[in-house]
Amino acid sequence: MKKVYASFLFVGLTSMCFAQVPTKAKQVSFVKDASAIKTTPVTATPKAFGDVIWENDFSYTASWDISSTGGTTSPGFGWSISSSDLPWSPALSAGMNSTSGGNYALCQNGDPVDGTQQTGATWTMEYDTTFDISSYSNVIFQFEQYGARFTDRQSVEVSTDNGATWVSIGNNNDIPNLTAGGGSAYPNPMVRQYGITSTLGTNPAAMRIRFKVSYEDATAANDGIMYGWFVDDVKLIEGGTNDLAITRGFNFTGTQLLTYTKFPVGQTGTDATMVFTADVSNHGSAAQDAVVTATNSAGLNSASTATSIPAFSSDSLEISTAYQIPGTVGNADVTFTVTSDNATLENTGDDTYLMPFTVTDNLFASDAATTQSSSFSGSFIGWANPTGDAQIGTLFEIFNDVELPTVQIGIGNVGTSGQADYLGNLYKIMVSYYDENSGDFQYLGQSLEYELKATDFGKIKNIPLEAPVQLFAGGLFMVTVYTYVDAPIPVAFSGTVPLGQTVGYDGATRYSLAADEGLDVVDAPVVRMNFQDYAGVEEFASNSSIEVYPNPFVNDFAVNVETASDVEAHIYVTDMSGRIVTDLGTRSLKAGKTTVSVETNGLQAGAYNCIIEANGQQVVKRIIKK
Repeated sequence: MKKVYASFLFVGLTSMCFAQVPTKAKQVSFVKDASAIKTTPVTATPKAFGDVIWENDFSYTASWDISSTGGTTSPGFGWSISSSDLPWSPALSAGMNSTSGGNYALCQNGDPVDGTQQTGATWTMEYDTTFDISSYSNVIFQFEQYGARFTDRQSVEVSTDNGATWVSIGNNNDIPNLTAGGGSAYPNPMVRQYGITSTLGTNPAAMRIRFKVSYEDATAANDGIMYGWFVDDVKLIEGGTNDLAITRGFNFTGTQLLTYTKFPVGQTGTDATMVFTADVSNHGSAAQDAVVTATNSAGLNSASTATSIPAFSSDSLEISTAYQIPGTVGNADVTFTVTSDNATLENTGDDTYLMPFTVTDNLFASDAATTQSSSFSGSFIGWANPTGDAQIGTLFEIFNDVELPTVQIGIGNVGTSGQADYLGNLYKIMVSYYDENSGDFQYLGQSLEYELKATDFGKIKNIPLEAPVQLFAGGLFMVTVYTYVDAPIPVAFSGTVPLGQTVGYDGATRYSLAADEGLDVVDAPVVRMNFQDYAGVEEFASNSSIEVYPNPFVNDFAVNVETASDVEAHIYVTDMSGRIVTDLGTRSLKAGKTTVSVETNGLQAGAYNCIIEANGQQVVKRIIKK
């Protein structure tokens, strides 16, 4: 079945690739790799699911060739094999508790605290033997791991042409990143299995294997920072006959078929329906009549039609029955489950997939981040070879007429040593709509310019627009963060969306974010619509109660601020262009409630912003003068 992805797609950027240097081939029989000299062959007779064909526990270090591209391999950098090496991270200070114990392999990249990490590096650890697996029916690559992800990519690759080209058979991209706002280290140890036969579609007579650590974008904020990746007890095992797995699941909403993780209750209704698609891989040696069922706690229970998936193949199964998005606020996470109409499945641990989805009061989003200091997986700071000011954002389809007063964005996590590159840089929000007559996006509204501050990193910020913009039902809108040439800010990524939904501009040229490693999904920027007419989710606002009244007002108004502790706050009023029209200066606010009167006799009738700044953070209240 053809994949169903966003119907509104753009031209993407070319992706970066790294040249691989072929290494010498050494063809041998299968061996039980447990001593310095491995000569005992394993007979290639039929085996049951899970039986070991070959294994390696790193007791013999010379079996592995370690190399780097764009970096160096030295103590503390790249791969090493020992029983004592540890990375800088306190989260991984216990080392690896593998089944075999003894030696393990570890990839690390210096210490980000002192800024010694290498940027743009790729490290590989390749087994020095070429394997002949042509006589086996189904081969799976299995290993134990420990560690955590941050901005690094951790993957396993195979080659069938003596290292000239490599094919990824699996990675850790499905595991949430460990950040200050969430995530965790891997179980110690964690078993991973990747299908070689199901990836290649065949069992080659000459195959090489390797582990690889790389980085998505050498120019991105936090590039090079990693916690560390341990691996041990590597095996080739016999795969199953009846083995399906769900690798991804998405919702596709409305006529534009866009994907959302947070959907505002005010946009629900008869037109706000979604269908679902799950990508299913057949890792077994027998064809399966696969069925995917989607369920959630809000009443969803729909299934796809049975689809025949040949052995070692993949397909996308669509649940085409329209699902009405719930009209009440609450969690509505969707669980996809795959079954077979013609067999009882083996290896059922990967037969389900959880897709987050929440009906919210005001937020409209496609990213996977939570409300504050979230699981940011990286950040955007500009397009490759930029020719103009950069924008990055996402697409939204509107189902009910509404005013948009605020845009919520995430600022990426940046270590202290790297923050100077971004501090003081300016950014603003741009909102556009798709004009069917011109076939292009047209300007609709924007925010004032904001300056990036040290307290912004790793936070989600609400940015008010100069004036609320009117969004109309049936319209397609683009919301982006606008930055300047040579003055970027790190716009956080969290989660993934189908190719085409993450968009932006390089000067006057519109782009879609390019997919990586042949994938049809891309990173989702934390750029959201927020239908709530105020800003301020940082610590100051979270620990303060701020009220402006009366609103509308005639000649003057009052600001009530109730804080948990003493604070120095700058209070001022701007017009919608950002020009300060009334400045009360800095006031010392004592813990508890303080009322500040603001006289505005000289102001004309219209809309203004009352801004309260404290601890490097802002709270903005829109006020109306009669």
